[in-house]
Parts: sequence; C-alpha cells; structure tokens
Amino acid sequence: MVLQVVTPGPVPAADNAEIEQAKGMLMERLGVSASAAGALLRRRSSELGVGVDELADRVLGGETQVEMARTRSWRGREAGLTEREAQVMELITAGLGNREIAGLLYLSLNSVKSYIPSAYRKIGVDTRAKAVLWGAQNGFLTDRSE
Repeated sequence: MVLQVVTPGPVPAADNAEIEQAKGMLMERLGVSASAAGALLRRRSSELGVGVDELADRVLGGETQVEMARTRSWRGREAGLTEREAQVMELITAGLGNREIAGLLYLSLNSVKSYIPSAYRKIGVDTRAKAVLWGAQNGFLTDRSE
C-alpha cells in the first residue's frame, strides 16, 4: 500500500521535493517506512491546521517533533476511546503496522499492543479488518491510498 500526501489543489514541484525530503529525514530519524513518515506529516499538519508543505519546511528546519494541537475533543471520543487509542486507531485505519505505529507515537511495541484490544472492545470489533472498516466509517481515514 502506498500512501500519498493529499493537499488542496496542485502542489508545486518545489513543495513536492520538500515534502519528499522531509519524509526522508523522518524515516532516518525515526526508523520508519516512507508511508509511516508521510502519515506522520499528514496527521501533524492536520492537527496543527497547517499545510503539509509548511510542516515539511519545519521538519527540514530542524524540528524533530511538532507538538500536537490539543483540543478538548478528538475523533472517537464519543465511542469511548481515549485520545491515545484514537491515535492508534487512526494509524491502524491508514494501514500501518504495530511497529510503525509505535515509532510514530513514540511508544513501545508492547504499549501499542495493549491499546489495540482496549480500543477494539470499546468500538465492538474483534479483528484488525473490522477495526479498519469501523475507522473508515467513523472519520479516521484521512489518507488516500493506492
């Protein structure tokens, strides 16, 4: 599965190059795949309300971790998910594996493995495929994949 950066309108070639370079830096710094680095850029840009190209500039400027914009509400809250479980569900819905999720969220693999069954119980699913479907139906699918 290939995750692409989705931006409004056409993206100038220079911005695409910066985005790819930022993804490469994140891959190197965090030891994650290209798809995981792209997902991180998209998620952080969405949380901060900035374009992916602006966030790429921040990463290239030396920011190693952009602070999340904190709000009182998050996707999945109405289903009983904690903010962290919602973050895990978003990345599961995007098709990422447990190791990639752990790297992106700065968690141990065991922590990710404990969040998953807790989230599954709360949303009433028992398999990853059902969790992805639930996530897509409940607004957790933020990426276009091919």
